[in-house]
Amino acid sequence: IEVPADPVVVPPRTTALLFTGLPEVLPADENGNLPTQPLSSLLSVLEGNTMPAAFFLKQEELLPGAETLRELVSRGFSVGILLSATEDPVAEAQVCSQLYAQLLHQRVRLVCSAGLDLTEEQKTALAEAGFVLWSPSLDPDTGDLSSGKLLSAAQKALRNAPEQSALRLYPTDLTAEILPVICSYLLDIQDLHREDTILMEKLQRYEMILAQTENVLFEWNVAEDEIEFSGTWEKIFGFVPLHKQLRSQLVGGTHL
Repeated sequence: IEVPADPVVVPPRTTALLFTGLPEVLPADENGNLPTQPLSSLLSVLEGNTMPAAFFLKQEELLPGAETLRELVSRGFSVGILLSATEDPVAEAQVCSQLYAQLLHQRVRLVCSAGLDLTEEQKTALAEAGFVLWSPSLDPDTGDLSSGKLLSAAQKALRNAPEQSALRLYPTDLTAEILPVICSYLLDIQDLHREDTILMEKLQRYEMILAQTENVLFEWNVAEDEIEFSGTWEKIFGFVPLHKQLRSQLVGGTHL
């Protein structure tokens, strides 16, 4: 089975979540009861919000994380290779891809260079070798691992995110705790962008219709003494109208 070149589909104005590292495993309590594991909580939230996400492991994490990888793939999540060195990323990716093939019986082409500064030549070499490079465009500082600090750092990174971005997180218990809020925040941003897009499309259609007519529309801000005219004014009258300080200029004037 061969996975698509870009398994994570990112629609416009969407942030994909990139989880790097082997998921944290919580120990049993004093009574021998196992708590809900972070991975289980993370996947439930991601599935409930249909949030695009990919999980990346280093070469030394693949064998210990074999069962985790199988669960991720069976539930429809993308998995990839987390590069750990810059000397020969192509060779490292090829070795990891072979390990993935042994564990999952499928090729993995997705690689992540989080924390590495790859050269343009190395990026080109990875692409020529058939790998798809993902680098998190949003990598908040999570040195202080309190849930409040982590959430604040993630929201700050998302606030001015580009239309298509990738937020790096770690599959830990703290991330599982704040992920519902992050997903809700992301969905709110997507909804606002969708509404803005619809409004802009309507305005563009209206302007196209208006340009074909001989109607002139204007909006006068009385408090600021400024006025805005539709473009048809110049088309009909042949001159640029006044825009500011109308009260003083209209006295004794012959036209707008």
